[in-house]
Amino acid sequence: MKEKYNESPESFPLLYNDMSIVESLPQESGIYKVKVNMELKKDYNWLMLKDIQLTDEIGIRN
Repeated sequence: MKEKYNESPESFPLLYNDMSIVESLPQESGIYKVKVNMELKKDYNWLMLKDIQLTDEIGIRN
């Protein structure tokens, strides 16, 4: 499974309960700065995303 999902000791899968958390984020590819509120679920080594806010659009690829 680690090979399939390219997991490493430094990576954590992200979880969120509701699509509304991410629906206001840009759909375009680019470099963005965001502020996140999350909680580490130690049982599974996952990060539970509680809130994400776009703070800056550094570069957008068209």
